This record gives sequence, structure tokens and C-alpha cells, in this order.
Amino acid sequence: MTPTILITFLGTGNYTPARYQFSGSDHPDNETFFSAALASHLKPTRVISLQTPDATTKHGKALDQRFRELNVEHSSVSIPEGKSESELWEIFAALTQAVPAKCVLHVDVTHGFRSLPILSLIALNYLRTTRDVTLGGIHYGAFEAKSNEVTPVFDLSPFLALLDWTAAADQFLATGSASRLGSMLKGIQQSMWQNRQGSAPSDLPTKLISLGSTLEIAANNLTLLRTGAISDSAASVAKQITNATQTGDIERFALPILDVLDPVRAELTSFNSTDLAVLRDLVGWLIEKDRPDAALTLASEWIISWVMVRLGISDHHCGENIRKPYDKCISLWVDEYSGRHEIKNPDEESTRHLVELKEKCASDEMVRLAGIASRLKSARNDLNHAGFRQGPLSAANIFTTARELYQELVLLPT
Repeated sequence: MTPTILITFLGTGNYTPARYQFSGSDHPDNETFFSAALASHLKPTRVISLQTPDATTKHGKALDQRFRELNVEHSSVSIPEGKSESELWEIFAALTQAVPAKCVLHVDVTHGFRSLPILSLIALNYLRTTRDVTLGGIHYGAFEAKSNEVTPVFDLSPFLALLDWTAAADQFLATGSASRLGSMLKGIQQSMWQNRQGSAPSDLPTKLISLGSTLEIAANNLTLLRTGAISDSAASVAKQITNATQTGDIERFALPILDVLDPVRAELTSFNSTDLAVLRDLVGWLIEKDRPDAALTLASEWIISWVMVRLGISDHHCGENIRKPYDKCISLWVDEYSGRHEIKNPDEESTRHLVELKEKCASDEMVRLAGIASRLKSARNDLNHAGFRQGPLSAANIFTTARELYQELVLLPT
């Protein structure tokens, strides 16, 4: 059974009894210590209270006695007051070391030194990654918001969720992967329908799964270079965002994603065609995402398309059989320019294309084409052999080569 842990901080102030009102409860709990009211409500496996020496002296025995009365396992952890950076690190270490792996963790941020709630939030995020801890809730007994002698209890968990949305968007903007963003959206709808209880269908989201799946497909098309499908899937993302906005799904169930989606949508929809200029921008985008392998792959295809367009073939996004003579034309030119002439008995079609290309391109373009094609072939071969060759390029050299070749592509007119 997964343990449920409640972390709380014991302060040195004067604790006043209050009637704490939890969401969904008709009977407020009357308690001196909010952590006791929270433990009665949550019924955790164990409560861990972090206490400064002064807090222990003033309230430690009373708090421990109250948990015994509630039959709740309680352990205290001594911490410094947090008056310096080194003491804050001691508190962080004490907090994180006290929490077992794979537990459900609730945090009470009502009391304690003023920096402790922020430290708790950081520690909770850290524990989710390093200890596979699941967030149960971040709870605050809002004594200052008391009304009609009842003190409300706020759940601050959505603010941690905002960090998740931001991290998911950052993952896409940094790497091009939308898997985290998509799974979060799908998870909201799946969870709410699985735990619907008495909720009417109209009170549940219906568009978040399709939006999440479409985001994943669009991002995968982008990073895996499904160039023919990129523009279609980007249009689908825009449509799904509109649908989820119109039904109110985003506003009601995933509001933080509204701002997060803007930069994601902007990047996805910027590659809205297979035009040369757009595909060249995609090469640059892949380099920015630290994907020199994919950038070099696309650049190799782009240079063939560039030759086709220069020779009047506007429909360059086509199958290998049609593109092959133009690819051979480039190889013929690299051989001729380098003086190697490695291709014996070149076919008539490729030779004809090379003659036409020389007629239509300026000499500096032909020189640039030879240099780009030669370096692309060498770099692609190096990547495809995964270092199993004589004198393989270093990783740093591959990144540098990809960036330099992209700059060369930019100089070719489209």
C-alpha cells in the first residue's frame, strides 16, 4: 500500500483555535493546530513536522499530544531557523530526507518561517523527480480569510501544476517534443472521466484528449521529418485548440495552458508548406533544437529539391524515383568540380540535368552547391555509420558542420 505522508511546519506564534472548513465538508473542524485538522481530514499514514528548537520548546509537546489523541503516527524533525542560505539548505535536506520514495505527499504551508512555503514548493517539485513522489495537495489554512467564524482551507496544488505546464512547453520549445504536453492534456480528461462519480457529462472535458493527441502527432511529424504531413497536422492543432476553447474545456479544466499554447502553436504552424524557404527554416529549427542528425538529413533532401526547382520542377516534394536523377546530377557535379570523376558511365538523364543546371546557375552558386553537397555526403556517411569508420567526426564537429552548412543553404536563392 502506498503511504500517504503529511509534511507540516510548527511555528512559534500563538496558536488560536479555529473552525477549519475543507472543500466538500459541511462540518468545520475545530482545532488549535491546523495540521491536526488536516490530518483528521486526510487520514495520512504519518505526519512529519519540521520544528525549530524554539517551536519545539513552545508547542512541541502539545502538537505531539494532539496527534496521539487522533491516533495519527507523528515524528518531528529538528531544523534551524532559516536565517541564512546555509540554514535554508539544511532545511531543504531535512525536508527531502524525511520523505520516503513513491509516497503520496501532502504539504501544509500554513505556519513556519516566511521562506518555508517557497522552499516546500521547490522541495516538492524536486521529490517528484528524484523519489517518484506523487503530489497529494498543498494546503493552507487561511486564518486571515475567516468569515462567520469559519476559516477556509485553500488547496494551492494548481500553482505547482502551472510549473508542470511551463516545463512541458519548455520541453517542446527546447527539443521539439510535445509528449509531455500532450500526455498532461489527455491525463486531465481521462482522470476526470474515470473519477466522474455523479458528474454529468456536460461537466466533464471532451476535447482535451484529441487536442493532446494532435499536439503529439504534429510535434512527431516535425521532429521525425514527415514533411508531407507537417502542414496538415499543424492545421489540425489550430483547429483542436479552437474546439477546446469554444467548448470551454481549456478555460474550465486546463486554464494555465492558454498562454503556454501560444508559443507552441506559433512554432508548429510556422512550417505550413513544403516550399523551399519553409523547409530551409526547418533545417535551422532542427539545429536550434540540437538535432544536427535530422538537420543534415533534411538538408540532403533540400539540396536535391533546390536543384529541381532551379530546373523548373516546382513539384519537388515527390518520390525517390523522380528525385534520383537530380541526386545523381549533384554527384556528377561534385565529381567534376573535385576532379575525381568517380561515377563511371553516367546516365544520359543525369548528365542532361547537369548541363541545364550550369546554364541556369551563376558560377558562385555552382561552387557553393559543390561544397555543400560534398560536406553533406561526408557528414551523413559519418552519422549513418555511428562512429564505425576510420577517423569519425567528433560530436562537436557534427554540430559545427550542421550549423555551417545551414548558413551555406541560406545563401542559395529560393
